[in-house]
Amino acid sequence: MLCEKCGVAPATIHLTTIVGGEKIEQHLCAACCQKQKQALTMAGMSTLLLSLLKGASGVPDETVTLRCHSCGQTFEVFQKTGMLGCPKCYEVFKEHLTPLLSRIHGKTSHTGRVPPDTFEQTTMARRLESLRRNMDRAIAEEDFELAAQLRDEIRAMQPAKEPSSDELDSIDNVAVACPDDVTCGEVSADA
Repeated sequence: MLCEKCGVAPATIHLTTIVGGEKIEQHLCAACCQKQKQALTMAGMSTLLLSLLKGASGVPDETVTLRCHSCGQTFEVFQKTGMLGCPKCYEVFKEHLTPLLSRIHGKTSHTGRVPPDTFEQTTMARRLESLRRNMDRAIAEEDFELAAQLRDEIRAMQPAKEPSSDELDSIDNVAVACPDDVTCGEVSADA
């Protein structure tokens, strides 16, 4: 069998596409398949999304007279652009948007930007990052009391870590950083 596009090379790739319930088969050579792949890639996601909106909305292609009373946008314009005019459009076009959103996202309600199973971890990581930034700022401003409070809060949020024997051996003498106007010395682990 020869390639359907060029008609010269043997067809080595057989594509089956189902569009709107209609089955379309193509028999292409490797070169024509690559050209078609590049053309589809260049068409971009916007074209793909618009075709999904038209095909998956469950609304016939004929002119739909639904119009948002707030902004004046019609459902036909939404089908062409993929964009709604205002928040009220969601209510006006709800009957047609619900099946579409269900197909695209799997749900019809907004569940947030963070997946539910990682929400707690993400929230804690953001809080720790904020505390660290505030602690660094307090240190830069020489507000050591606030820095110490923030440090303690950070330590309380982090899981307790048992020091290894190597870490315990290396904590014989610890130097303490003190402001210039205060006399400091070394603190022994034995003290």
